[in-house]
Order: sequence, then C-alpha cells, then structure tokens
Amino acid sequence: MAVSRYTVGTLNTGVNLRMAPKKASTAMTINTLLGVEVATGQMIPLVPTLTFVKGVAVERIVSTDGDFAAITEIAYDEPREGELFVMDVDNTGTALFVPGVSRTIINAGLIKAAAKGAGEFNFVRIHRILPGNQAVVSLITLTNNDSNA
Repeated sequence: MAVSRYTVGTLNTGVNLRMAPKKASTAMTINTLLGVEVATGQMIPLVPTLTFVKGVAVERIVSTDGDFAAITEIAYDEPREGELFVMDVDNTGTALFVPGVSRTIINAGLIKAAAKGAGEFNFVRIHRILPGNQAVVSLITLTNNDSNA
C-alpha cells in the first residue's frame, strides 16, 4: 500500500501539489515518501538518515524514462499541518504503538515498528492503529520536526 491520504468523514483536504528538482538517475515509486538530499538539494526517496519528510511521490520515475539521467522537476504532494496518511508498518507489528509516538522508516513506504537507531530520524507521528499492520500518521516535516530535536 505504501503511503495514502486518510479521509476522516467528509474531511478531505486533497493533494497539495508542488514541483522540485529530482536527483538524476534516481528511481521513485508513486505513493512513497520523499526527502531532500543535503548535498544537492534535490528530491530523493526518503531514507532513515535524512532529517525530515518533504512530501509524497505522485510520479513514477524508472530507468527507461527519457529524462532519468537528468535533473528535472517532478511533482510531489506536500503535506500540510494536521493532514493524515495511512502507512504500512514492518512485520514486527504495532504492539508498541500508542497515539503520539513518533517512529522512523525502514524504507520510503514502510514504518519501522521499533524505536529509531543511532543516526536515524523520526518521520511519522502515530495517530491511530489500523488492522493489518497499518497506522494513521501525520508526517514530520521541516515545519513540525520537534520529535527530532
């Protein structure tokens, strides 16, 4: 499933599309988290050592694309304060999750159930546990990254 928007009742704030340069020769999957590579300032799939979430991929980038090797602008969904998303949790499950707990990721579409390790940063704040190893989360962005202080 990766990352998807969570709708509460009739509240659906919709996609907040933005454009930013992607790193050359970097594949991306739709509905996965994106971050900014510090050295280049370009979008890449989120890894545990980046400091915050920039957005959610809305485009698929593969090696056969004509502009794969180039730095080109891509569209992404930039989360707004308070927006909620559904994400999968790794196979160790959600037993240690309670609302308010922050967690890191294993990859750009999967929450790590255990607490962050050395050099890793939290990217999601748990709001609700769902059946099937999923959780409703808010994304920790540059403007709300207090759990990484």
